[in-house]
Amino acid sequence: MRRTPFFLFLLFHVASAPAAGGQTPFPYDSTPPMVLTSVSHDRWVHEGQHPGFVGYLSNETRAHVRRISSTRGSGFSMLKLGLGNREATLSLGSGNRVNTAIVEVPPLTYGRWDDPGGGEDRLRRMLLSGSAAQALPYARLWEIAFPFPDAPLGPGMAWTDTLSFMDEPGDGLSEVLDGVWQNTVVGDTLLGARRLPVVRTSARVRYRSTRLVADAALEGDYTVERAVSGTLVGLAVVDTVVGVRAGGADTASWAGTAVLRTHDGHAFTSGVRYDRFRTWTLQDSTVWADSVQAERRRRGGGMVRIPSDALQERLVAGDTVAVDSLFQVWRNTHDPRVRWEVERLLTGWAARGMERARALEARLADAHREMGDSTHKLLDFPRFRSEPPVDPARARRMLTYLDDMGRLWRLGVVPTWTYGEVARVLLAATPILEPDSTAWGCEPAACRLFLDAAETAAEPRLRDAALVGLLARDPGQWFDRVQARADSGSRVVGPALLMARGVGATWPAAPKDPAPPPEADWRVWLSWMGGSVRFEESHRNALRMFAARKGRDLAAELRNGWPPESDSAILVLGTVLQGMGTPPVTSPEGLADEARSGSTPRIALARREIARLLRRAEPTRDTALAREVVSAVLDSVFGGGDSPWPLAAGVETGPGGRVIYPLSTSYHGAGDVPLFIAAETLPEGVAARLPPGVQVVDSATWAARPPRAGGVILTVTPVKRVGDLMEVSWSWVSFFRREADQTPEGYAGGGGLTLVLTEEGWRVVEVTGWIT
Repeated sequence: MRRTPFFLFLLFHVASAPAAGGQTPFPYDSTPPMVLTSVSHDRWVHEGQHPGFVGYLSNETRAHVRRISSTRGSGFSMLKLGLGNREATLSLGSGNRVNTAIVEVPPLTYGRWDDPGGGEDRLRRMLLSGSAAQALPYARLWEIAFPFPDAPLGPGMAWTDTLSFMDEPGDGLSEVLDGVWQNTVVGDTLLGARRLPVVRTSARVRYRSTRLVADAALEGDYTVERAVSGTLVGLAVVDTVVGVRAGGADTASWAGTAVLRTHDGHAFTSGVRYDRFRTWTLQDSTVWADSVQAERRRRGGGMVRIPSDALQERLVAGDTVAVDSLFQVWRNTHDPRVRWEVERLLTGWAARGMERARALEARLADAHREMGDSTHKLLDFPRFRSEPPVDPARARRMLTYLDDMGRLWRLGVVPTWTYGEVARVLLAATPILEPDSTAWGCEPAACRLFLDAAETAAEPRLRDAALVGLLARDPGQWFDRVQARADSGSRVVGPALLMARGVGATWPAAPKDPAPPPEADWRVWLSWMGGSVRFEESHRNALRMFAARKGRDLAAELRNGWPPESDSAILVLGTVLQGMGTPPVTSPEGLADEARSGSTPRIALARREIARLLRRAEPTRDTALAREVVSAVLDSVFGGGDSPWPLAAGVETGPGGRVIYPLSTSYHGAGDVPLFIAAETLPEGVAARLPPGVQVVDSATWAARPPRAGGVILTVTPVKRVGDLMEVSWSWVSFFRREADQTPEGYAGGGGLTLVLTEEGWRVVEVTGWIT
């Protein structure tokens, strides 16, 4: 890939880099490759936030470091750095100070399909910057080279550096840091066979930064400006050969102001504080690589969430004493990092099941209020059924902030997606899409308060979000007004307008066709779906909203004259009818006939309804059939073979025309552990036919087996049969053998077969498989 260089001049006691020297190159010495790791925990605290509840963001930066120096006494040396996908070169002068820096950043040549004018710029800004201070490409280099005098560093030696750093990569991004650093050697320490000086550092610094942040509600960008000053103190173990820290830690505490500017000329100011805790570690690259591998092995985990210690096991089991103890720790600590870890444990392990999750969330909310965190999850809408909807009291409180961007900014909120989230909830809270109001994100009375903001709010972004809610209730009445807002630059109304036009394929590369006219050809409907037979929730919602706006009965139009003449039309139009809840064929007899039709499109259409039919069915009472079917399936699963039954005519196959159980015998690589099968759902008589080595266990025996011991358990779902249709499926969970100090690692997978009875016997209609 072509690389584009960016240059930065760092303003210190600047000395010119020496010339290369004619055609004869200097001989160079190079240090072994090292890895310098910096781990920082930092946060911005705005004046409206409770400091005890503002979390820290953790970030680890690794620089692969190699120092190259001239052996002819010219004083020329440089640090070659690898920073992820970037490469950098620092040219060093007297006192190990940086003269110049070059960073090579891969060019960004891609953007968003639906926003060719601005998507690439926004993506570039996100990749170049981060949420922390000193996050731009050059800013990450500022403190890698540690300046020190050209003399042996002995105890008591002190020196001062006045340093200025600036990074302006464009795209509305900039950072400036300047100040005076005081350094004193306070001792030394052994690192391996070398004795290295320990330096106490302190500085008074000023920091200024500018960011552009996309406004997803109105056309344009927000500008975020910060100006703070304060101290930076720490200890550094200095490797004077490489010229970087070999270890150490420092803290930064800065305070000042932060200004949020909107593109329409408004400015909002908040007091702000920046806190950072940071550590440095220098390692030989081989030692570092070994430590990374060891950490990966220790973490493990896989895709199945398994308690890795006694506390997690107690939380999963619903141990109230453990939960109460964690709440006590949460209340007693003053460290927000501890609070975050406690909440992670509670919500991750104790909140099993909707009832427990809701009770735990309510208890956490009460605890935040009791401790003075009055804005806990203030702007959050529920995203899961386990979370209660917004009630009127909470809605009123949310609206006081949503209608005052200054209050939002004093909470540290740049409302990039805030108003879009309000619009999303109101768009879904409508009888047109969801008649059950208990499934809405806001109680009906609370939703009404948000809708009223369309006429009463001062903030235009909030008015637009409320208009989306009104459109969702009565698309015929409000469509023109919402369209006018879109024409005036509102972005927040865009998804609702697409839905009201009947656009179901909303992903970036989709054609975004509106709902087809009456008597449209099946090819028009295929294009509307996005060019492939694909019907999702967005298609369903779009047709419902469009029908409410235009007063059309789309299902009746499609069913008029059913069935169409071609199989392709049956597949496309039948898929639309299925998605609208009015499938053309629903009876077991009709679906079996479709499965036996030999027509690939008709079979593909029937599969969806067959799956629904069998999902609702009770397990078969024909024990002889269940025994024969499960025994045949298990023989193939354990033997790694193909299906015991041939494919039905017209069923598409995989490579080589074979039906393979997808990944059924790999168990995600856990091949050297015992194999078990669950007894509870195993039909009578199957256990006697199992191959040697497969152990039948009940759920209690399996649960008592330590996950670190390893093992695979396979569970067969009871066979279901409705008329000439049948389904058999299975799943497995695998645990790798792990050492005592390693996290248990688990994965899961499974497969299934859908069959139809023909004159020749049972035939396969569909094969399914999954794996985590």
